[in-house]
Amino acid sequence: MSEVAVKAVKEDTTLKKGMSFWQIWAFGVGSVVGDGLFIYLGQGVQTGGPVAILAVAFAGFMQMAIMLAMGELAVGMPSAGAMTFWCSKYLNRFCGLFAGMTFSVSWIVFGGSTSIALGTIMAYWAPIGGQAFATLFWAVIWWSVFAVLNIAGVSIASNVQLFLVVVLVGIMAVFGIAGVVHGLNMDNFTPFAPFGFKGFANTIPIACFAFMGAATICTCGNECRDPRDLGKSLFWASLTFIIVYCLAMVVVIGAVNWRDQSLDVSLFTLAAKTLWGPVGGTILNIAAWIAAATCLISGSLYTPSRVFFGMAEVGYMPKVFAKVNGRTRTPVRGLVIIWACGMILILAGAKWGASLVYTTLVNQGVVAWTLGWILAIIAGIKYRRELRAQGVKDIKAHIGWKQPLYPVTPIIALASSVYLLYLCLNGVVAIVGMCIWLAAFCLYYWRIKTKVKAGELSEDVYF
Repeated sequence: MSEVAVKAVKEDTTLKKGMSFWQIWAFGVGSVVGDGLFIYLGQGVQTGGPVAILAVAFAGFMQMAIMLAMGELAVGMPSAGAMTFWCSKYLNRFCGLFAGMTFSVSWIVFGGSTSIALGTIMAYWAPIGGQAFATLFWAVIWWSVFAVLNIAGVSIASNVQLFLVVVLVGIMAVFGIAGVVHGLNMDNFTPFAPFGFKGFANTIPIACFAFMGAATICTCGNECRDPRDLGKSLFWASLTFIIVYCLAMVVVIGAVNWRDQSLDVSLFTLAAKTLWGPVGGTILNIAAWIAAATCLISGSLYTPSRVFFGMAEVGYMPKVFAKVNGRTRTPVRGLVIIWACGMILILAGAKWGASLVYTTLVNQGVVAWTLGWILAIIAGIKYRRELRAQGVKDIKAHIGWKQPLYPVTPIIALASSVYLLYLCLNGVVAIVGMCIWLAAFCLYYWRIKTKVKAGELSEDVYF
C-alpha cells in the first residue's frame, strides 16, 4: 500500500478536527445550562430559600476555578481522553483510569436522569397514554434521536448544539431582563436565609451539579481546530452560565414563592406564567426542553464516547470503543453501547421513581467528578512545574493560553473540591454508595493489572 493510501486510511479511522471556538463554547454552556437549572434547582431553593441565589453564585465561581485550573492541560496536551491522559502521565495509571472512568460513567448515568427530565417536559405538551407513560416514551425517543445525531458526525452535532445554545441563552437573557423590568415581589425574598448557614451550605452541592458540565470542553481535544480555543471556552462558558443562572434565579424567586417550588415542575415555567401568562410558560418550557437536549448531545453522549475512545486505544476499555466509522469519523459502536446503557437507566428511573433515582445519582455523580477533578488539578500543577523546570518562562507564549492568578486559582480549585466532597458525603447512604462504586472500580483496575502481567497490555502504556 502506498504512503498516500496509508495516510488516507489512518485519517479515515481517527476523529476529525473540525470544531471552532463557538462550537466548543456551546458544548460547555449546553452541558451546564441544562436540566439542573430548569428542574433540579427547585430542590435547591427549597433547601436554602432565597439564599440559594448566593449559593448558586458561590458554586459558579468554585466551578470556574476548577475549570481554569485544568485549562493549561487542555491546551498544552489536547486529548479526547482528557483527565485520563493527564493523570496517567503526571500521577499514575490508577489515577488516570479513575479520573476518566468517573467522569465518563457519571455522564452516562446523568443521561438517564436528564432524559427523564426531558420526558417530563415533553409529557406536559403531549401526555400520550398518561403522564407516566408519556414521560418514558419521550425520554426514549429523544435519547435515541440525539444518539443518532452524534453518530452522524461531530460537525452536525456541534452545529445543532450551537444553534440550540444560542436560542437558549437568548431566551434566558430576555426572561431575566423582562422579569426585572416587570417587577419582582420582594416579599418572596424574606426571610432571605430561613434555614441559616446550613441551608446555604446544603444548596451548594445541588448548584454545583448544575455547573459541572463545562469540563466536557476538555474532551474536545482531538477534534478542535485550535487547542487554544479550549482554554478560552472554559473561561467564557463558565462566565456565561454564572450570569445566566444568577439572573434567572433572582427572577424566579421574585416571581414565585419558593415554598411552592418542587423537583417535578420547572420553576421557570411557573415564573413565566406568573409574569406573562400561559404564553410565557410555553416559551420557558421550550427553553427547558432545549436545556435538557443540549446536556444529552454534548454531555451524556459525546463526552463518554470520546473518553472511552482514548482509553480503548491503549486497552483500558474494550477495543470496540476505539472503532471509528470511516464516513462519519465518529466512534459509532461506542455510541451505540452508551445509548443502550442510557436506555437501561431510563427504564430504571421509570420503574423506581424519577425523583428517587435522580437525587441519589446526582449526589454520587458529584462525588465521582469531584474526586477525578482533584486528581486532574494536581496533574495540572505538576504540568506547570514541569514547564518551569524546562526553562519555560512565558507559559502563554509556549502553549497558547495561561490560567489567570496562578497559583491562587488551583488552590481555590482544590479547596472548593474538598469542601464540596465534605458537603456531599454527609450521611451513611452517601458514604456507602461511594464505597460500592469505588469497590467496583478497584475490581476493574485489578483486571487491567492482571492483563498487564499476562502480557496482554504493555506495562509502560499510558495516554
